[in-house]
Amino acid sequence: MRPPKIPKYCFHKYSEQAFMLLNRKYRYLGAYNSPESHKKYHRLLREFCKRHSHLKIDGMTTPAIAALFEEHSEIRHSGGTRDSYNRTIRTFSRLFPDLEASSVDCWHIEEFQLALVHKGLTANTINDYLARLKRIFRWAIRNQYLHKETLLYFEMLDRVDRTWAGVNNPERIKPIAIERVNQILPDLPPTIAALVKFQLFTGCRPGEARTLRLCDLDISKDVWLYTPQQHKTSHLGKNRVVYVGPLAQQVIEAQGIGNSEAYLFHSGDPSSCYS
Repeated sequence: MRPPKIPKYCFHKYSEQAFMLLNRKYRYLGAYNSPESHKKYHRLLREFCKRHSHLKIDGMTTPAIAALFEEHSEIRHSGGTRDSYNRTIRTFSRLFPDLEASSVDCWHIEEFQLALVHKGLTANTINDYLARLKRIFRWAIRNQYLHKETLLYFEMLDRVDRTWAGVNNPERIKPIAIERVNQILPDLPPTIAALVKFQLFTGCRPGEARTLRLCDLDISKDVWLYTPQQHKTSHLGKNRVVYVGPLAQQVIEAQGIGNSEAYLFHSGDPSSCYS
């Protein structure tokens, strides 16, 4: 049986639309090189790769690698980490929508790096993109979608720093004055004001405050201990404990004691926290 061939992202000259040939039928995707057309192409390509995952696919392209990696990412990553990896490979594949995997060269990766610079991102953000792309390519090499020499190209690139023209160098964000916080509290909805106070009194992160439940609290001592279900370094196996003193305890008690597994800070449905 002849292996299925990756349908490419193509340009229709007369309508100036993007299209792909899928199951011997033309599928029009919208204006050529528009975000909407790339999004639709990626969705259809992901369905194609999933449908033929048991077969060897011919003519592997970078968008196909993106589609296959997202299937892998659903299992390997979660939350914001998964979104960051998927965004990275999508950005690269949209830059080279018809690039065959066997033709990936150093200048493609450098072009990706420069495209991020031209977006006005910070040096750290750009370097994070490149680090994620390298990990994705390592996965692709393990699965024989790319040549192993591809990883050497990353060593040839200079690391982006603040001296690069076009790189965004924002001023360091400083803490807001407590007077400004107190000034806006009366204008906030009660639950949001309570969220702000809880963060202020504990120093916890917004995501940790949003997902607070009574069952996550140890109230056996004068200073309560809050162990969040998920936190910034949970994927590293690290524990996180937030110390809840008297002022923060007052904020919690003011919310009313209900179901211990319900979220204390919610917008009406105790089973769902603020997004």
